[in-house]
Amino acid sequence: MASRETNPPAPCSTDPCIHPIFGPTALSFPAFFYWSSSTKPNGNAWVVFFGNGGIGNGGKAGLDLFVRAVRGP
Repeated sequence: MASRETNPPAPCSTDPCIHPIFGPTALSFPAFFYWSSSTKPNGNAWVVFFGNGGIGNGGKAGLDLFVRAVRGP
């Protein structure tokens, strides 16, 4: 899927590459599952585990997860 941005983002000089306006980026950031806004064809939502970078998916209803602004490659 093509990005709607006209200018590509500048490369990150730190890891993780999270804009500071979206909250803490240090080790104090909780390692929980977070929702993605992207959905799978079956209607499930993608989730990311910020503890180890794992990904998965689950139903949009009934899961008590956090939300975090992320951007894929």
